[in-house]
Amino acid sequence: MKVLYLVSTLKRTGPTNQLLNLVSRVSNKFETVVVTLSPEENDSLKNDFIGKGVKVRSLNLSRLAGLFWSKKALKEVILDEQPDIIHSQGVRSDSLAVRASSFIPSITTVRNFPQLDLLMTYGNFKGKLLELNQLKALRKMSAVCGVSRAVTRNLISHYGLDKVTCVLNGVDTERYSSVSNDIKEERRKSLNLPVSEYQFISTGHLSSRKNPIGLINAFREAFGTGEKVSLVMVGGGELESECKLLAKDLNIHFTGRVTNVHDYLAASDCFVSVSLAEGMPNAALEAMATGLPVILSDIPPHKEIFELNSNIGSQFRLNEPDELVSKLKSMISDNRDSYTAALSEIIESELSADVMASRYMSLYKSILGT
Repeated sequence: MKVLYLVSTLKRTGPTNQLLNLVSRVSNKFETVVVTLSPEENDSLKNDFIGKGVKVRSLNLSRLAGLFWSKKALKEVILDEQPDIIHSQGVRSDSLAVRASSFIPSITTVRNFPQLDLLMTYGNFKGKLLELNQLKALRKMSAVCGVSRAVTRNLISHYGLDKVTCVLNGVDTERYSSVSNDIKEERRKSLNLPVSEYQFISTGHLSSRKNPIGLINAFREAFGTGEKVSLVMVGGGELESECKLLAKDLNIHFTGRVTNVHDYLAASDCFVSVSLAEGMPNAALEAMATGLPVILSDIPPHKEIFELNSNIGSQFRLNEPDELVSKLKSMISDNRDSYTAALSEIIESELSADVMASRYMSLYKSILGT
């Protein structure tokens, strides 16, 4: 069997990391090729794919040129590669997959709530056009995969799609794993992190959807300007300057965009996400695989994680900011080891990259009847 994976680029993002987790494992069983639509920018994971032995090709078309030439270019690649199935992700890739080949089964992975995420990212007009374009493609797919049960339910209930299944995101347990307290202290020193007795961490884009200002306000309310508890915010984004200004007198450290998130997780005690919307949050999975208990907002994908095992941390209601303050305060007095067994069990049984890849390979076989 040969699988062709179709994506816009291999830019360093959560979805691209998930694709790397998947393809590097599927390549051990099937032939694979990753095809990108546009040239790579500086912050690309292309070399990581190649380093894993994955074949990467590109149509090398800009977004504008792609409007005219991408269908023809992809047909030529398909003729050359002769894949048995096409697996796409993203609006452009989904649309092109179904236009370029009607005789090869195609599936897609949907990682968000399109009617929310696209409008929040691109604005009402452009976001709605992209949503309608993606929906048109989804209706023609052999299968549509949601990365969480919440995403899957939304695809069925909101859009009326019927060929929908759920394959949960999976974390690379070779890269993200629990460390000893001695190693944790060494990482804090090597990363020049604030000296504190307890360290919270939040990772991800500093955008309105991730709600970093809500977290900073809660941290201020919980711990004030004291130095015993710290917060590390890993990532950059359009709200970075505003966040730094708001946190200038607090024990909060901003890293900007980094490539070694795993080191910062290994240096921390608890992960916090106050996101307003997610598909299946990679950041939370990576933290859990590192052995960190989590404090998560009560959005559906976060609730879903706790449905798998409730002994991994705590949840709070987004419309109750005081509840987040309370959860932060109580977490620092909890025994982190009390969460270890639940965190390990949920990752190994449901949320590892190995489990995810196995489920996708079973889906490929089912679609092809093999």
